[in-house]
This record gives sequence, structure tokens and C-alpha cells, in this order.
Amino acid sequence: MRGRRDYAAQISNAVRQGLLAVQKDPLRMEIPLSMKETQESQLALQELKEFLKCEGLTWQNLVATVEDYLLKTARGEISWEKQKKPGERGLPWHQAYYRY
Repeated sequence: MRGRRDYAAQISNAVRQGLLAVQKDPLRMEIPLSMKETQESQLALQELKEFLKCEGLTWQNLVATVEDYLLKTARGEISWEKQKKPGERGLPWHQAYYRY
């Protein structure tokens, strides 16, 4: 009886910690990202291809391609100028056309 009285709280804590240690951590559960290409993602990729004039652009080489364009811009090898379509004036940023 003395052991139960003296060590009950410590035993309960040890058992509780042991159970928590073997349970799966919900923050560490892996849920794979969906790689399903949607119509929106294909449209975005097509717009990037047109903007960068890079038909070979894919989601897999996007980062390397943009990095290359940024380096070329920083070196002065290419420059970007705002180019409007004939008859357009004062378009918001997201509708402006750029060329390099």
C-alpha cells in the first residue's frame, strides 16, 4: 500500500509519457501534395511561357528558368520594358504587357 500511495503520481506520469511517445504526432503525419494538374495550373504555366517567351517551360524547370532570367537581368544581358498593345492606356499592373 505504501508504494501505491508514494509512487502513484510518478507511475501515472511515466505511463502517460510513454503512451504519448508512441502515438503518432498529427503534425508529423505525411499527407502527400496532390500533383494533379488543374486547368488553372495549366493556364498559369501557359501565361508564364508566353511572358518569358519560353515554350519549353515546365513546372519542373520553372525555378531554374526564372533564376536564369533574374541573373541575366541583373547582369544587364536582358532588360524589361513596359509594352502596351495599340490603343491601350493606363492599364493596371496585372494587365500590362512587358517585353525584354
